[in-house]
Amino acid sequence: MSIAKYVPEGAGMMRVEQARAMLAECRGADEVKEIRDRALAIQAYARQKEAGQGAADDAGAIVVHASAKLAQFYRDAPSRQKDGLKKGKARAATLPNGISRESVAKDAGVPERELRRWVPLAESADAEEIEEVIERARNAGKGVTTSTVLRVIAAAAKPPVVVEDSQDPPEPKWLSTEAERTAALLRVEIAIGEVTSRWPRGVPVDPIRAVLQSTLSYLDRRAARRTR
Repeated sequence: MSIAKYVPEGAGMMRVEQARAMLAECRGADEVKEIRDRALAIQAYARQKEAGQGAADDAGAIVVHASAKLAQFYRDAPSRQKDGLKKGKARAATLPNGISRESVAKDAGVPERELRRWVPLAESADAEEIEEVIERARNAGKGVTTSTVLRVIAAAAKPPVVVEDSQDPPEPKWLSTEAERTAALLRVEIAIGEVTSRWPRGVPVDPIRAVLQSTLSYLDRRAARRTR
């Protein structure tokens, strides 16, 4: 790809707002591809000319918006392989506007696996959250790219870690009487019997039984020390 083709001498950088307006009017993946390719070229140009991280990130934001648009087209299109073909023969019904996921990938020049990876971008755009996500990627200082924005989305999707008050954990409830200890060990022994009785035929059960019995003996000794 020739950068000069998209960024002639003296040309200004494409603005994010301008690109978003252009993307909103796109009706096909080929139109989105043209904007995305231009933004990628501008991003590379900005890096080569050391125009500053801000200029590169602005171009990267356009790339992300274009990737989200392609992912929307791909997500919403039917699959010709799954929905448009049956036993190797085309169905009589024509797919809406002749668009399929396969055709979106072809027109975008992007593999389907990559478009599937970009679907979270489409969902973020649907929820009108993509600008916020891009800004968080920009503030992280690692550059605005499709991959960095996807990582921000993935990190936000993880459940928050709940930090409990710093208190000592409660003491475990030990089997304090001989009767409790005997009843507990009996339940363990019954469980061992159930496990070994359901063991697959042809698979030696004796080593497993020996391990379980050894564990039972260990628990017996630990419990005996606690009840003394």
